[in-house]
This record gives sequence, C-alpha cells and structure tokens, in this order.
Amino acid sequence: MAFQNLKWETEKVTLENISFALQVHLKDDKRNETTGFVFYKDKKLIDMYEAFFKSEHYPKIERMLEIGMWDGGSAVFWHKLLQPSTLIGVDLMKSRKGTAFESYKKLHQESFHDYWEVDQTDGKKLKEILKTHIGNQELDLVFDDASHRYHQSLASFNIVFPHVKKGGYYIIEDWAWVHWLHEDSSAYPDYTEPTRLIFDLVEAAGNVGLIESIHVCSGFTAVKRGPLDIPKEGFKLHDYIQRRPVSLKSRVKRRIKMLLGKSW
Repeated sequence: MAFQNLKWETEKVTLENISFALQVHLKDDKRNETTGFVFYKDKKLIDMYEAFFKSEHYPKIERMLEIGMWDGGSAVFWHKLLQPSTLIGVDLMKSRKGTAFESYKKLHQESFHDYWEVDQTDGKKLKEILKTHIGNQELDLVFDDASHRYHQSLASFNIVFPHVKKGGYYIIEDWAWVHWLHEDSSAYPDYTEPTRLIFDLVEAAGNVGLIESIHVCSGFTAVKRGPLDIPKEGFKLHDYIQRRPVSLKSRVKRRIKMLLGKSW
C-alpha cells in the first residue's frame, strides 16, 4: 500500500499525479468551483488507516466496495492508493462528479465502477451490482461511509457482510460522530447514533466464528470476518447475538431510572 507516497500540504494531498483538495480547508463558496477532486477526509484519519493496515499486514486488496462516496473523490483516492482489481462505489445522491472524475473513470474503466442514486438499504440493487462486477467472488474490503445512522448502517451490514471473504474487513467510518466534542449531536434528534451498531458488533463477536476481531478507533471501526459460514440471503446480525434474559423487575427498575434521570 502506497501510503508513503502521499504528500500532504495545508490545502491538498497529492498521490503521484493526482491532487485532492482537502474539504476541511475549502471554503463553501469555492467547493462548486473545484474542477478536480475534493477529499472529505483529513491526515489524522488517513494516518489511522495506515497504522491499521500495517498492523494487520493486510495483503493486496483485489475487490472492494465503497458505500457512500459523496462526489467521488474518496473512491478515486482508494482506487489509486490500494490499486484493487475491482472497486465499486455507490452513493444515494445524484451524480456530482466532474470532468476529472469522468476522465479518471474512463482511464480505469475495467476496474473502477460508480453507481449513483443507490440507497444503502436497497439489498436487491446492491446484490445486482455485486453480481455484475464480482460474480460469485467475495469482497476483500468494504467501506461504509454513507448515512452514519444506525438503522441504515445495520441494513447495509446485513446485506453486504455475507459477501465479504473470511478474513476480509468491513469498515464503518465516522461511527463516533455523536461523541465528537465539536459536533452538535442534538442537531439530528431523529437519528439513532451508529454507536449502537458498534455495540451490536461487539456482542456478536462473542458468537465464536462470525467475527474474528474488531478494531475500534475514533475514525472508524474495522470488523474482520471470521471462519463461520453464513447465508448470503437473509443474514441478520441480531440472529448471532446472545443476551442474558432480563427479568421484569429489572426492566421496570431500568425504566423508572430512565424516567427519573437517577443513577442507582
């Protein structure tokens, strides 16, 4: 992996002959004027990825999926950095890609594939896309950088995780956004935070075989698939979670505690 080839500057990062404008330094009134690639990640996050991949001694990635690619800059970045034989990117929005994206796609049309207006919860569409580009093969790596909401992220996991190879990784990015000090977590009162999904995954890891390991850092959570055979159709993470039964007395006590805001 060519992390060592990244050249970071104040307002951009360059990988070989491609430059990515850093969104964090790009003023709102200039974003639509950018004709190149915009990168919605910072050096701190990419350093976390570099440390993670090095610690796992991860082999070459052949097939990968990115769920949520905004205007396509991240898809180009990962394709250029990891050089998979197949990268598939999907996003819910209408295409925002520019001339640089189209030129890159045309140059790498055998290995780079983008799909727009695809809902991350649309199992039928996602499976059709996977079938088209990888057939009966499995994914080495998945990035979920889409809604950052619990129910949508869980749906994507249920759909895609069975298509990840044993030993492959499913990465959930920005799982901790509710807990970031600079974020106003009250701004989205109807959102169920993705933290709940991370808790679900930790519980499921107790079911030996489904999940080999979970790597958690502030920027992302990486779930390594274990050796257990699982169905490609009808898989549900919650079917692999075993919890102790809770007595009626405990449930009532917990409910009263929540209503009164007391700590017992």
